[in-house]
Amino acid sequence: MSQGFENPELLCLIALRDAREWFQNEILAGARAHDTAKVKPELDAEDLDLLRGNEAFQIAEFYYLLQQYRLAAPERIRPFLLRHNADMQALVKNKEKRDALGLSVSRLEDGIFSDTQIEKVVQQISDGRLRLDQADLGRLLCSLMSVENTRKSVVALAKGGWLNRIKIGHVLIVSVGRIEACFEQHLRRIVEGLRPAIKDN
Repeated sequence: MSQGFENPELLCLIALRDAREWFQNEILAGARAHDTAKVKPELDAEDLDLLRGNEAFQIAEFYYLLQQYRLAAPERIRPFLLRHNADMQALVKNKEKRDALGLSVSRLEDGIFSDTQIEKVVQQISDGRLRLDQADLGRLLCSLMSVENTRKSVVALAKGGWLNRIKIGHVLIVSVGRIEACFEQHLRRIVEGLRPAIKDN
């Protein structure tokens, strides 16, 4: 048995780090390639920093989960949003957990969807794709990042071709599947990195 396989916890850490590094490099390379193909490139140093950041990773994870749970369907997204509201309301009432997460009551309350906003999300589903208002995406991710960090990261991902931002009076965020595929490949790399430990056990 090799030294690496004697410590499955270390192997797990290496797999996680390697996969995360691959994901970051892939996001940056894809964004640069997409941007240089434009007549007028848009990405700047701040955008590249955002693409390297944890917020971009969490947004990719979010869209991957949306895809895996097939939430781009009215009968699935409505219960999901109601559950999200219930989770936010539970955190509002749980001061100990709220404080541990560093979340304010106002931030959590801003993350709750009204009935009208829920119906808007449902009605904006088109061609099997979830078309989230930028503000709605901010609500869904409010426990992970600020609304402003969500906006900045989404703008950077859109400039890099990983998400589409559609302006029709308000801004809709639509994924074309690239960011989900990238995140899934990152997960596969973790699984592959853990295979020696799994086989050994």
